[in-house]
Amino acid sequence: MADSLPAPQADGKKKKAPPPRGTELVDQVVHYLNERLRGLAVDERGATQGQFDAVLASTADRPLDLMARLDAVQSFAREDAAQSLIAANKRIANILKKVDGVMPEVDAARFSEMAETDLHGALLSVADDVAACVAARDYAGALQKLSTLREPVDVFFDQVLVMAEDEDVRTNRLALLQRLRELFLGIADFSLAAQ
Repeated sequence: MADSLPAPQADGKKKKAPPPRGTELVDQVVHYLNERLRGLAVDERGATQGQFDAVLASTADRPLDLMARLDAVQSFAREDAAQSLIAANKRIANILKKVDGVMPEVDAARFSEMAETDLHGALLSVADDVAACVAARDYAGALQKLSTLREPVDVFFDQVLVMAEDEDVRTNRLALLQRLRELFLGIADFSLAAQ
């Protein structure tokens, strides 16, 4: 049993393992704080685990910012458009997982379906406002703007075959979905919110 104890140093004190350093220590502290925030969010504020995970996956770098995003996500979840857009985000995330490489810019000249044109136009009409709201940390305002995308997103998925045989058409449709996903990711990863 004595063999498992640390050997005493010359001054008679036991030698301790060195504490974690650098990024390892920072990672441990951040993980600890995030789990404390999770407990607060779920137990005391009524958030779901999925909502917290969605916000945790965001670019929030401060606890207050994370909680502000969570408040907006919780409010958004009660909106009519929320479930449809959360499901669409999950579907988009699953589609984009299968894609290698960087997406090109969306090329409106390649659209062959009206639903593509309508979704692209809707994205363009809200993108600047969403970015301004996110920059001002008005996440509820950003989600309100994004909720207007429900109909064009639903119509897109009802009428458009994303994985078209024509590679250029398929890539353009994937780029359009990537652009939509990026707008939502500015606030939270809504593909996780359904959990």
